[in-house]
Amino acid sequence: MKLLDLEPDSKWTLLTSVLLMQAIDRQKYQDDTFSKLSQLIRVDPHRSGYFRDLWSRYKMEYAIDKYSESKQNIDLSCLNLTSMYHCHYLSYVHTVDLSNNNLSCRSLPQLHPLQCCQVLKLENNNIESLRGMPTLMSLHILSLRSNIISSAEEVKFLQLCTHLSSVDLSDNPAAKDEMLQELVKTFLLSVKMLNMSPL
Repeated sequence: MKLLDLEPDSKWTLLTSVLLMQAIDRQKYQDDTFSKLSQLIRVDPHRSGYFRDLWSRYKMEYAIDKYSESKQNIDLSCLNLTSMYHCHYLSYVHTVDLSNNNLSCRSLPQLHPLQCCQVLKLENNNIESLRGMPTLMSLHILSLRSNIISSAEEVKFLQLCTHLSSVDLSDNPAAKDEMLQELVKTFLLSVKMLNMSPL
């Protein structure tokens, strides 16, 4: 820590301090960890993707620490997540809220362990495609409101989620596509609600 006092903006000392704090006492240094990561994102923009993913990993670890298996839902909203970690710990959760993060389509395959998930909220993220969406056999309700999905054809990637009854694509460019309803009826046979309206 003395070295950090001498060079407060040194990316190497900042990163080392983050890793040490996590190794020594994760709970005690929680706030300091995210403060240092924010500083790293600012002083080293070329590696900001790595630091944001590290942020996501720690945020999920803290959330999972608080999660009780007796609960059937977990709130992971508003955590500035850019990727998903440790989803295998959530394999029995029924409702997962990932709204208001920075997730993209590259995060979708990481949701595969959510095999008991019935309600999945992915509202207000940066999801541009549904390619890579895993087969989630228990999923009934999927909200993708306020993302950046541009093509109605993307709904084809939801075909393997065979128990879907409601899909919300409101406030996506694809929601304005006149073919959306027809594509949903053709490829998502179990869906009865689209954008909060009955089909």
